[in-house]
Amino acid sequence: GDLIYPAIYDNAGDFKNGFAVIEQNQKSGYLTKSGQTLIAPTYDWAENFTTELAKIQIGDYYGLISKKGQLVLAAEYDRIDAFAAGIAPLVKDEKLGYCDTSGKITIPLLYDYTSDEKPLDNLQNNLIRVQLKGKTGFINLQNKVVVPIEFEAISYPNSGLFVAQKK
Repeated sequence: GDLIYPAIYDNAGDFKNGFAVIEQNQKSGYLTKSGQTLIAPTYDWAENFTTELAKIQIGDYYGLISKKGQLVLAAEYDRIDAFAAGIAPLVKDEKLGYCDTSGKITIPLLYDYTSDEKPLDNLQNNLIRVQLKGKTGFINLQNKVVVPIEFEAISYPNSGLFVAQKK
């Protein structure tokens, strides 16, 4: 076959959503299907685009970039998880919030986060179980409190009913 891309990178991943993660000198960037370098290898780690955004790492922190190569969420987060229901969990300094698929923070980083927690496990039926100062409640995707954050424990609604322990 014909050589489409010059072999100048140490590694190149599979194309996903029009882009491939490339690596050179232990740094990651992105290549387009036309062979253009979208972003030169400058990040410590880069993830494939699964939406219009992809997660990158600089040092110990994560951020989000667009398919245009723009940094839309600065690399200052301890954790950024995958998108679900149009939002992705963000963690910084043990506080949890969420951003939308444009990188805009839609739920501020106000809620408590523990490292054994998987934030997307707390999202069901467009309700997010959150903790604040040791108390638990529910918010919706617009950060409106649906069930007051005052319970020791609370389950997801079953047949429209919540089971809660106030103590």
